[in-house]
Amino acid sequence: MTTVTVRNIVENLKFLEVIYEGDFDRKIDTAEISKPGLELTGFVDYFPFKRVQIIGRQEFSYLEHINFDCKKMEMFLDKEVPLLIFSRGNIPPEKFLIKCKERNIPVLGCKLATSKLQSKLYAYLEYELAAETQVHGVLVSVLGVGVLIQGESGIGKSEVALELIKNGHFLVADDAVIIKRTDDETLIGYAPPLLKSRMEIRGIGIEDIQKLFGVSSVIDRKKIDLVIEMKFPTGQEDRIGNKLQTKEILGTKVHKMEIPITMGRSASGLIEVAVGSFRLKHEYGFDSSEEFIKDLNALLVKENE
Repeated sequence: MTTVTVRNIVENLKFLEVIYEGDFDRKIDTAEISKPGLELTGFVDYFPFKRVQIIGRQEFSYLEHINFDCKKMEMFLDKEVPLLIFSRGNIPPEKFLIKCKERNIPVLGCKLATSKLQSKLYAYLEYELAAETQVHGVLVSVLGVGVLIQGESGIGKSEVALELIKNGHFLVADDAVIIKRTDDETLIGYAPPLLKSRMEIRGIGIEDIQKLFGVSSVIDRKKIDLVIEMKFPTGQEDRIGNKLQTKEILGTKVHKMEIPITMGRSASGLIEVAVGSFRLKHEYGFDSSEEFIKDLNALLVKENE
């Protein structure tokens, strides 16, 4: 199960301030956030205590009203929630913090309104906790389309990607591509930290693409729209190209094309054409293969009249 520690949250969300550090290694495994209400009175039946707990203006006002009477909150604090965050710049008194320290509960604060805090925190947690996998291939952005190039080892994926970069397209990841499923239909790909902007070119070595071609040649991450599988020809290829193919990654289906690679064929040029065809079909509704079949059928009907 993917988890995020309190330390990760503090390091990545700079608008949060540490009030009491507590156990920064506590793990959070859900993006759901809770605003405790009845729980602050000691009623903890069905309390989702494993979530991050946000104390907003209303909750803070109630705590002030009872003068932070910790006896009423013992059952709430005894659940040892992973993290407490106070919004709107509110800071709890020392007697409340002492109870948190006894249980090693991290306490953070921020100046943001509660709704904005929830929105930013949820977006961060949802992304970080998304299901992920790592695949072999090269991820590039071609004409604005995220293209995952795959194929057998040695078929020339990196060399094709290098040609695409020279033609003004962008590298995201070479060799190892980490993929996150951020929702039912969205897969985001990026490079492992060590391989970011680096590419292995056979016979030359590992090169830093950003330093070779400039900062604009590399982007951090990209939504995967299309998988292109480079294959050695078998003679059984679909010559019309009207067969719909998909590839499943993390339970999400992605459009897929297969491109046979032979000597004398410009693989990078073929990928550019494939991406152009993909955009025509899925952005503008124009399918060249279907149009050809339609025109051919019309011609056959006319000849048989």
